[in-house]
Amino acid sequence: MERHIQTLILGGGPSGISAAILLQKAGLKNLVIDRAVFPRNKACAGLVTLKTYNRLRHLMEEKSEAETASLFCDSTDKVSVYKGNSRLCATEAGTGYRLVRRRQFDAQMVQYYKQLGGTMLEGQNNYTVDIEHRTVILNDADNTRLHYEYLIGADGAKSTLRRQLGLPISQMGLSLETHVPKTECPFPTDEVRIAFGVIEGGYAWIFPSGKDVCIGIINTYRAGYNYRQTLSDYLTALGLDASRYELRGAYIPYGDVTATKGMPRNVLLVGDAGGYVDPLVGEGLYLALTSGTFAAQSLIAGRPEDFEKNMKPHVRSIRQGRVLRDKFYTPRVLDFFYRNIRGRERFLRFFCDHHISTDLYPTTYVGLIRLLWGYKRQ
Repeated sequence: MERHIQTLILGGGPSGISAAILLQKAGLKNLVIDRAVFPRNKACAGLVTLKTYNRLRHLMEEKSEAETASLFCDSTDKVSVYKGNSRLCATEAGTGYRLVRRRQFDAQMVQYYKQLGGTMLEGQNNYTVDIEHRTVILNDADNTRLHYEYLIGADGAKSTLRRQLGLPISQMGLSLETHVPKTECPFPTDEVRIAFGVIEGGYAWIFPSGKDVCIGIINTYRAGYNYRQTLSDYLTALGLDASRYELRGAYIPYGDVTATKGMPRNVLLVGDAGGYVDPLVGEGLYLALTSGTFAAQSLIAGRPEDFEKNMKPHVRSIRQGRVLRDKFYTPRVLDFFYRNIRGRERFLRFFCDHHISTDLYPTTYVGLIRLLWGYKRQ
């Protein structure tokens, strides 16, 4: 069976489905393919910053805040920084944070797309992409051949499309997490907690997540590193029985954006497939929605080349952020950070409100000076 689709999207996560939603609203024929059947589990800390929330509101602009509230499982304005299990600083962020469980969040986004009239083929775990002939071949009874004009790759950190294009990402991160009922936690469960000194070259987190908290670790992936033991030790230090909880992990791009030189003009990589993740904090949802939005907008305008141009500031921030991250996790810099963040509640609040919640990444040294100067003028 032969089908002709203007834009074919591989992957129904936040980046792919955001592109599909905007294409659908613009009346451009599109189709989403995903290997999973939704709802499906997805490892993710689930923090939604203000900039991410604003992207969602733009994407679902016709819906009220009350109508989009079901996307979120929790919220808080409390933020704390720890060294191991010792609190260094705590504050209340002016912008606050929302939290999502990706199983429910992604499924609701897919449902919204379908309500707009969009079509999604789920459970397609063995398809073939023929770049030369602009065709995706499904492994179904009809041997369906989907011919496309444009192809959006949103198939995750280990993207098969990206590998097929010969565009590997050289540096990956690995996150490992679990969910623990709040009733079992002998520590505050209503704050966004970031803990350094738990995992080498990275950090641990505890985020509210509905009736649970999400507890996890992340760093630049190191072969042979015992991530399970590290997270289990942290759970034990928190007063929890680590053996009772299921651990779930995921690879993420960690400061290495996919090079696009030589890539077909009609192929766009978004989200994790394109390497669009903040390397300082590991946040992926914002850049997933941003890259998906820019991809759709460039195709709606008939100028696919605009995608790379619009993403350029984010690519620059990601690459500079990788350098800054690697310097931050040196013993000397960490010791300086521990000494100087202790008790600095006002600075932590300023950093949360003027960096984490906005798109003004201070990932260059000049940016950091500007951030500190802005703080001193408050």
